[in-house]
Amino acid sequence: MYPVGISSLDRCLQGANNIKEDSSVGKEQRGAEYRRYVRNKTILRKKRLSNSVYGLDWYKHDGQYSKGKIHCGCGLCKFGRRYGLPAIRDMRENSREMMLRRDFEISSF
Repeated sequence: MYPVGISSLDRCLQGANNIKEDSSVGKEQRGAEYRRYVRNKTILRKKRLSNSVYGLDWYKHDGQYSKGKIHCGCGLCKFGRRYGLPAIRDMRENSREMMLRRDFEISSF
């Protein structure tokens, strides 16, 4: 009934199980040198972004870049949220609805 024999299916399943076991056995902890390298890499990337977007260093010390955010949360930067203005997403949704209504009105005549 099936073109593939049971023995070949068993071999495939056993191979998949072996691969899973091999991948979990090979986990090693990274050294401090590697973690330092990755941290410095993210610091440089975020520092380059802040310089290109804002034109200045966002933080005083480089280590602060590795903590996460490089954007501002002040009221000026969050102007729309602070004053209850619609987001771009909402404006696009409204324009789609208007276009659909207009198309419906044109097609109904």
